[in-house]
Order: sequence, then C-alpha cells, then structure tokens
Amino acid sequence: MKELIKVSQNRIGDDEVNSVSARELHKALESKDEFAHWSKAQIKRAGLEENIDFIKVWSDGEKPIAKFILEKELLKKFKSVQQATASGWQSDYILTIESAKHIAMMSGTQKGKEVRNYFIEIEKKFWQVSETKVSSLKDLDRAKMKELKLQVQDLQELSKPVLEFSKTLQTENPYTLTVLEKITKENLGFSLFETFQIDFSETLFLPTELGKFIGVSGAEMNRKLKERGFQIRDGKNWKLTEKGKKFGNDVSEDFPQLKWKIDVLL
Repeated sequence: MKELIKVSQNRIGDDEVNSVSARELHKALESKDEFAHWSKAQIKRAGLEENIDFIKVWSDGEKPIAKFILEKELLKKFKSVQQATASGWQSDYILTIESAKHIAMMSGTQKGKEVRNYFIEIEKKFWQVSETKVSSLKDLDRAKMKELKLQVQDLQELSKPVLEFSKTLQTENPYTLTVLEKITKENLGFSLFETFQIDFSETLFLPTELGKFIGVSGAEMNRKLKERGFQIRDGKNWKLTEKGKKFGNDVSEDFPQLKWKIDVLL
C-alpha cells in the first residue's frame, strides 16, 4: 500500500495515539487554501477539542525532517511566537486518526475519500498486528505446557523455590498470566493461580494500562471496549453498559475514569 501520509504515535492528552500532521493532511488533500486559515476552519467545522482530538505544535520549517515541539517549549527558544515565525518555525496540529479521517471526509472530494480509505486500511493493519499478539499467546505448545506442569509439581516439594517463582510470576504482565491460567486450566486441568496464590480478580486497571498489556494506546483501548459493547460515551466521560458492569466500575468522584478487570481482555 502506497504511503499517502505519515502516521506516527504521539501523545494527545493522556494517551499515545496514532496521529498525523495537519500540514501533511492539508498537502495530501491537495487543498488550495492557505494552511493557517484552512486548519482553523477545519478544527471549528469538525468540532475538535484540543488535548482530546489534537494538540498544537511547532516545527522548524528549514529542517528536512520536522521535529515537533509544544508552544511552551518553543518559547524557551524564542522570546515570542512572532520571533520564532520570523526564524522559519511553522505552526502545526497533530491530529488523531479519527479527527483526520473526519476532516478528509468533510472535504467532499475524491482525494478526501482516498485519504479516508487510506486511514481505514492503516487502522485495519494496526489491529491485525495487535490481535496477532494476543492470539499468539493462545498457541503455546501443548508439550511445553505439560513440561511446565511437571516442573510446577517438582517445585511444590521445595518451599523456597516455589516462593521465589511465585514472586517472579506476580511481577509479570497480569494479562499474560491470566491467558496462561486460562490455557492451563482448559488443557491441563490445573491452576497456576491457585498453586502460586495469585489473584487479579479484583484488581482494576485504567484503559491506558490495559492497552499496554496488548500493545495499543488508551484511546484505542477505549474504542475497542466500545466496539465490544462494554461502554458508551456520556458527554466527555465513558459510561458502563449492562454488559460492561461485569468487568468495570462506574464513574464516580473516586474514579473519574472507568477502571476494568483484566478479564475484559479475554
């Protein structure tokens, strides 16, 4: 697939998300409007919110490869924005993929449709890679699992090695251990959690933490939870569905964000 526009990971709000430069989007859409006017108009028209859908950045227009910095960092280099502009620095916006897709569709042009479809294909490939990471955990060699069972039985006879192994397990990724627990129970009929007294059943994780376990951002994890019917948007906040109440907690003063049990990933 030919690259129409560079997609990279950038921090917007609290999450690392797939994103694009507004200047590159402007170029890809072949807009004839001046960038400063075009970008502000698109943000207003699409109803985008700063630190949720985009962040404002600056780059040195004289450098062949743009390195983005925030405005507060720019003002450490220059006395004012005007001085930075006079020195060749350009303003830009880092947009989430969803925001860029929306702007592309609003353009109402064939090029806009092409760019939007490109973003959709990029997201599909991204999720395929993520799903492969998850599914690969379920393809562990059965013979190795039986060997592990024998090793565990041997360790049970030695209190010190069992204790050390238990501590090691509990410092690992809880999602990986939960998948391993499910596989051993279904295929070998014994429980690692019971053997080593590990319990994640009541531990709650933020979407950002869940995303790290399977290699996606918190924003993408939230979208995944929405697609699976576990949560819906309620204004600026996420709200549990009936299906989601089995795995998450309600938004409250104590929990400004939804938190989830690790089992929601299974």
